[in-house]
Amino acid sequence: MAEAMDRPRAWLMAEAIKQYVPREEWFIREVEKGVQAADEGCLTDHGDMRAKWDRKRADQMD
Repeated sequence: MAEAMDRPRAWLMAEAIKQYVPREEWFIREVEKGVQAADEGCLTDHGDMRAKWDRKRADQMD
């Protein structure tokens, strides 16, 4: 990949890490928020969510 981009391998690795770390930090924060919301009882019924997605999928097929 580095060769195809005409960049050194070290540059490619540094770029990958610069993108990976913030994305993982974001993911961890979002999971923690979700766990906290669930602990506080902020949950959605599975049937309600399934119906919402079924309607969305049906709308996309029209």
